[in-house]
Amino acid sequence: MSAKRAVIYARSATSETQTASLATQTKRCRAWAKKVGMIVVGQYQEAKGGKSPSLPVLEQAVTSARTQHAVVVCVDVSRLGRQSGTVDTRIEAMRQVGVTVVFVEADQ
Repeated sequence: MSAKRAVIYARSATSETQTASLATQTKRCRAWAKKVGMIVVGQYQEAKGGKSPSLPVLEQAVTSARTQHAVVVCVDVSRLGRQSGTVDTRIEAMRQVGVTVVFVEADQ
């Protein structure tokens, strides 16, 4: 049986701490993927506020995950947005194209 594949998605609002936040999120997701035996096949970072109506880099990550038969790995659910309705819609859109999203924080 082959190892599961992971596409990492990190998002941070534009600020002075953005680069550090994105790097920290990515590092945590990579460590978690390694711990659970996943192979990281993609990594996406987006500098955009969580209330944005669209997250184009997230869309790229989902497309990558779909074509590579991978899951999307995020630090926590807030990386998909700040409003619960928006987050639910994004998770459902991923599910509809056969992509699962997992959250590192939920596995702690």
